[in-house]
Amino acid sequence: MQRHKTAFLAMACAVAVVSAITYVSAQRGGGAPRTDPLRRLVYIGTPGDNGTDNQSGIVVLDADKNYSFLKRISYQLPASKMPGWKVSGIVASVPLNMIYVTQDGSMTAFDLATDQIVWRFTGESTPVARPNGRTGSSLTGCCERPWLLPDGKTLIVGSHYNSWWYYIDGATGKVLSKVPTPEANVAHNLVVTPDGKTAVLGSMSSPKIGKAGIAVLDVPSQKILRYMTFTEMVRPLTINHDGTLVYVNVNELIGFEIG
Repeated sequence: MQRHKTAFLAMACAVAVVSAITYVSAQRGGGAPRTDPLRRLVYIGTPGDNGTDNQSGIVVLDADKNYSFLKRISYQLPASKMPGWKVSGIVASVPLNMIYVTQDGSMTAFDLATDQIVWRFTGESTPVARPNGRTGSSLTGCCERPWLLPDGKTLIVGSHYNSWWYYIDGATGKVLSKVPTPEANVAHNLVVTPDGKTAVLGSMSSPKIGKAGIAVLDVPSQKILRYMTFTEMVRPLTINHDGTLVYVNVNELIGFEIG
């Protein structure tokens, strides 16, 4: 069975700043052979901090037509709760034809065939402690940056500025497991090697109080291999081609540090 090709971009915007981007291209569809042209769509999760961009929902643009507006996917919120909570991350699954948006207090999965909500994960059933008195963290413990593993069906998702990371089933939203990171206790950014074996989990924790900036995770065993501390709080990060080096931006430095 031959499947027609589609492609899309997914972005999470905080005001005018892109906070996460995923590009995926694959064959999908079904039935008789299709000759549909390749389409490139951009998915932008809004709003940004404090709703200052006055947007709500996922904005969809057509990259092949000068990024013209196609539609907006609704979060299905009542007017009293719009524009909604700040988007902290967004990622899309080709095998499941779904897109996931993380916000302060929740993660929502949408079916891209219908634009309808499939499930919404709201974190812990009881209020969680805020690390180091951080007032910005969600009392549900959900959710920061998401990352899809190579199977396209399993997510690693950070707790909302807290001391653990979730493994989530992309189809159902079920929590498969939780990985505690007590020495890197303000979950934020992450990156996973292309083979899906190693994840670098960034933390906005302070080295001044003896907390690490990243935790290195063995993804299959769900074990923390080591912690690494940098000169200041870790912000954006990335890795080299084989996952042997990590490059991090930190506070108070114009440049980056290498671990």
